Amino acid sequence: MADRFPPLRPEDPRHVATYALRARLGSGGMGNVYLSFSPGGYPLAIKVVKRAFADDPEFRRRFRREIAAALRVQSYYTAPVRDAGPDDEIPWYATAYIAGPSLQVAVAEHGPLPVFSIYRLLAGAAEGIAAVHAVGLVHRDLKPGNVLLADDGPRVIDFGLAQADTYSRLTGTGVAIGTPAYMAPEQVRGKVSEATDVFALGHLALFAATGHNAFREGNTDALFYRLLNEPPDLEGCPGELRAIIANCLAKDPADRPSVGEVAAFADAAVRGRMTRPVDRAWLPQPLAESLRGYSASNAPLPESLAESATPVPRPDPATVEAAPLRSLLRPVIFLPAALFIVVGAVLGFVAGHTGDASTGAAASATSTIPPAHATSPAASPPGHSAAASSGSGGTAQDDGYARVYADYAFTMPGGNCSTAVNPSDVVLVGSQPFVDTKNDGNDGDMEINCAADPELTFSDTVAQVSGTPSAAGCLHAMSTAPMVGPASYRQLHPGSQFCLTTISSTTNKAWIMLVTLKSLNKVSDDLAWTATAWYREPPAS
Repeated sequence: MADRFPPLRPEDPRHVATYALRARLGSGGMGNVYLSFSPGGYPLAIKVVKRAFADDPEFRRRFRREIAAALRVQSYYTAPVRDAGPDDEIPWYATAYIAGPSLQVAVAEHGPLPVFSIYRLLAGAAEGIAAVHAVGLVHRDLKPGNVLLADDGPRVIDFGLAQADTYSRLTGTGVAIGTPAYMAPEQVRGKVSEATDVFALGHLALFAATGHNAFREGNTDALFYRLLNEPPDLEGCPGELRAIIANCLAKDPADRPSVGEVAAFADAAVRGRMTRPVDRAWLPQPLAESLRGYSASNAPLPESLAESATPVPRPDPATVEAAPLRSLLRPVIFLPAALFIVVGAVLGFVAGHTGDASTGAAASATSTIPPAHATSPAASPPGHSAAASSGSGGTAQDDGYARVYADYAFTMPGGNCSTAVNPSDVVLVGSQPFVDTKNDGNDGDMEINCAADPELTFSDTVAQVSGTPSAAGCLHAMSTAPMVGPASYRQLHPGSQFCLTTISSTTNKAWIMLVTLKSLNKVSDDLAWTATAWYREPPAS
């Protein structure tokens, strides 16, 4: 398998604005793409344009305008633009990193996709393109290399630079030569419209089904002649896809369906198939399994850390004197106390949180934090039993923490995130979880945030965990692998677990909460959970 994260080359920059670059993701006619991370750990794809374009005033003008429009694109099926530097010495922009191959790479490595996957591809790409059109943009270069395949559907990329990039590739006669094999007839004549992207959708579906484009490869002039005068080559295309593909590839833009019609047709085909895959397995298994290799967690370490990561030499046992038993026991005696002091010192600065009573009023502000996949799940440390967190109610002790409730079931209504904003939050501190749906500005310990990609945000220290950790296990996870960010709905699945901790502002008790996701309703966006909570009395003054 090819290296998904090639290292930086000597000529590559090491930083772009405030972002440290970690690896190369690709390159094109306009510039290079690099992997980076936000300060909180959110993975980003940063595209840096070539110097020749940076010195062109007209390119900069178009770049600035296109980025401003792209920042307004909101869709589940695009890679959203997160940041940009159109006025920097070398212009750049950053999008969310998508952990998956392009359609071009996927077909090259795994062969054509099955019909169901193509319908999902077509429906998602059409929805993404509709969002691009909604802000006044036309993609112009929708090709297999500009559609990424994530675990929950396709993502359209590079829509922000469509017009600027087109300008940069004009010939002396004013004809855009971009990617000839995937252009529409009107593009050859120097015109584009929303129907141009519909032509490209048909081309995407045909390539996904057959591994070849509609007018084959070859000399550009010959290719353009076939594009303008000959019917598309549908050899190898499954029969049930031929009609929609042929309609999208009509020579006359007026004869093509609209983007909305393509999306509706593909969605109906997905819903009507009897062999619909379970959950999010929309890709064939070998391709789906390959997505793990695209996780940003596989990226090279920053150069400064990589250089310092030298092995620590082991002492020669023959030269080490036996230590007295008392000195060996001292770290064991003081470790739990030291761990609690460190965690308590950090949490002591968290102010304005809710009291113990289940009133639903929580005053601490919710952080805007990066996704759960930035850290790996932390398991319970050796020696801590999970039994203390099971059962129901009572005052069972767990490393000095008293259990308040156990496996308490509750649901956070999502309110359908396409029409709602932050529909519910939950306060976990108290005799039982309290779900607040008033959207009154008070934030709980967890909150549904209806962004372009719905996410679950946390108010205080949190760690994603596995297994069934005890209170002490949660403390260990939060002290060794804290997660500082929202968990995207794309990363949540039944069984996802999170440990949270906070200090009550009214009683000064230290609280630890373990929540386990039981189900995620993909229509209403509701999240069903169970929760277990412990507290510890404040130290005597």
